[in-house]
Amino acid sequence: MISNVRQTIMEEEQILVIVSVYNTEKYLDQCIQSILKQTYHNLELILVDDGSTDRSLAICTRYQQQDSRVRVFHQANQGVSKARNYGMDVAAGDLITFVDSDDYVMPNYLEELITALESTGSQIAISDFQSYKGNGQLLVHMPDHEVSQRTFTPREWFDFAYTNKNDFFQLIYTVLWGKLFQQEAFNQIYCPEDTQIDDEFTTWKTYLQASKIVYLDDEDYIYRLNQDGLSHRKNQEDIRPLRSLEEEITFLHILGYDPQLPLLRINQLYRISIKSSSEPAQGFFTRIVFFNGQGDEINRLEFHNLEKAFTFPEGAVHYEVSLVNTGCTSLQFKRLEICPAKLPRSVHNDLWFHKPVNPDSDQPVNIVVMHDPKRVKKTWETVGKMLNGLPLQIVSVGWQYDGDLAEAIVHWIEQKNQLYAHLISTSADLDKVLRKVHQASPKTWLLLTEASQDDKLHIDYEIYASRDIPEWSTANLVDPDWITITHAINGLWGGVKVK
Repeated sequence: MISNVRQTIMEEEQILVIVSVYNTEKYLDQCIQSILKQTYHNLELILVDDGSTDRSLAICTRYQQQDSRVRVFHQANQGVSKARNYGMDVAAGDLITFVDSDDYVMPNYLEELITALESTGSQIAISDFQSYKGNGQLLVHMPDHEVSQRTFTPREWFDFAYTNKNDFFQLIYTVLWGKLFQQEAFNQIYCPEDTQIDDEFTTWKTYLQASKIVYLDDEDYIYRLNQDGLSHRKNQEDIRPLRSLEEEITFLHILGYDPQLPLLRINQLYRISIKSSSEPAQGFFTRIVFFNGQGDEINRLEFHNLEKAFTFPEGAVHYEVSLVNTGCTSLQFKRLEICPAKLPRSVHNDLWFHKPVNPDSDQPVNIVVMHDPKRVKKTWETVGKMLNGLPLQIVSVGWQYDGDLAEAIVHWIEQKNQLYAHLISTSADLDKVLRKVHQASPKTWLLLTEASQDDKLHIDYEIYASRDIPEWSTANLVDPDWITITHAINGLWGGVKVK
């Protein structure tokens, strides 16, 4: 709680909240109310309707009539970039933040940001976020790093961003929302109006205008995974126009902001993996150039594959990695990873087959497949006591995993010769995955959360509700209800052995 004196000082600074609105009547009330109910009251909400064809403009107008802090502007449909630029043009104040009209914020969102901004003397304050899937399900970002609150120079921030492999963080780095800017950070910077994906061309430039950037590990911005919105399409396709990538890397290089890469040892074997795709498929290649202590090139490696093993050469002191455009028009770039070649690929593929419980049992393994929330502890290591010695294998799936999950599980079953495995789902979407696994491995048994919607399957499976087991789900991203899981496993297969 901020003291009354501190609150009085803070309230002297007005925050301009810019919301571009287009056909989001379903979510707009929640968005606007979350802003107007902030614990920090001195704000002006600028709603720019971008030619909505639903009730969005009427909703905006209603709030303008109810609250003097709300201003509404309307334009013909010209895109989110034009709407954001219009909002910045009419904004008159020193502090600016952006909220997408299908998202919402927690009550102390602005208070936390301005407190961090003022206490550190920063020009940009950046908040962490949670993803909202609907039905009360929040995907919580638990970063690998210990931050809490940390201040960066622009150079330190670029280094931190380019070496951070977490997809949540890469989204934070790229987007305009989730940040509080001193208006000077937008000096001669506008969103390009010739693209629907403007964040990638804009946000990184504001970092160069700052002398300090503060990053808070507070998840007060709620990012909605909206099936109909542009933000959802960006999240799922993760399309970053090649023009923006080239522009950023080139400009940073000119200014001397060369992102740090991992330190490598001479004559050691490494593996570089590029998680990306392009249109066309062979539209770029990866180049690694090695330099000696005098800055002279001594070797280079070029390849079109998304993965390559290489040895750090004798005499090399540093190296550069670049993506070279050979004709692609768009690039789906997720991450670049360099690690020792002997490191298992499963460490980096957002799909984890965890340490088994009771692996020496002669009974069929119970494979529990769950969404990994980045905060689930290894509680399953103590679950063996509740399983009466039954074997347990946890498979957790990162939210950004884009591989064929069913195929990966089938491969594991065949590789481990676990043909009689019991497959336990933890959500409706994983039910569908495990049905595919069963079709490919017909000796497996299923324990699902819902009945099959496909009468043609004719497979043997059990449903939790059919055994009077309370409903449960890991979709809310807390530790799984192991009591319910083990109850189900023991009840079905506690004393059954393969004959």
